[in-house]
Amino acid sequence: MQRQNISIAESAIARKALACGKLVSFAEMEPIDLVIVGCVAVTRSGGRTGKGAGFADLELAMLQEFGLVQIDTPIVTTVHPLQIVEDLRLPMQAHDWALNWIVTAEEVIETNTSYPRPMGLNWDNIRPEQLEKIPILRKLNQPRRRVTRSDA
Repeated sequence: MQRQNISIAESAIARKALACGKLVSFAEMEPIDLVIVGCVAVTRSGGRTGKGAGFADLELAMLQEFGLVQIDTPIVTTVHPLQIVEDLRLPMQAHDWALNWIVTAEEVIETNTSYPRPMGLNWDNIRPEQLEKIPILRKLNQPRRRVTRSDA
């Protein structure tokens, strides 16, 4: 049940998201034109790291599985200039999604990244606790078939 007249400040609190919004399936979603991800550190060549749990990469891979994120969908972040580090400090792995744009208070950086985009979910990197806690991963993993937008 959705409530009416909810303030923006209240609706922005993560633990109140279900009270303010509604769950939607992948099938109900429209393709995404732009992805904004949070980052702890970035490189000018598009390398990025979050908090280290891999949730942004996992979410992007699932969105790609359902055709909601394309090979050319821009991935952007905002950071403080101190969060920009040298490439050697952020080695990218096959499941990592690189940035196309980095925005700071002082500049907008087009990364022209050469890192290849992952091609969907990398099942070798999915941990048992993720399968246990994320229902859609269990559904996608049974029996490792490609689930279409109409299945989700």
